[in-house]
Amino acid sequence: MIKNLKKVISTVAAVATLASSASALAVSFPDVDEAASYAGAVEALVALGVVNGDENGKFNPDNSVTRAEFAKMVVEALGDGDAAASSSYTKFADAQGHWAAGYIETGVAKQFINGYDETTF
Repeated sequence: MIKNLKKVISTVAAVATLASSASALAVSFPDVDEAASYAGAVEALVALGVVNGDENGKFNPDNSVTRAEFAKMVVEALGDGDAAASSSYTKFADAQGHWAAGYIETGVAKQFINGYDETTF
């Protein structure tokens, strides 16, 4: 599983790197300057469905990535986003009702992320 995950992440990184050098991409977030070195990578990841903006339509490039956001990005990159998005189940009590519950549970099932213990994500 880890070998496949590395391939997916490497592929996404390669596409993002190539896209970041393409100047024809239009940045879709008001807080991502078209001249930013990462603008093309953001657009490539948006096009792949790996990332999207927050509820205000911003990308928030200076924010840290949360564990839930990481789970979503990897699940989307693996192609399991639709199933994860439609699920609200997670065994973690502190993640029940969270927008990323299905992504978290999928990440646990795919063994690329886990909780602190059996009930705490």
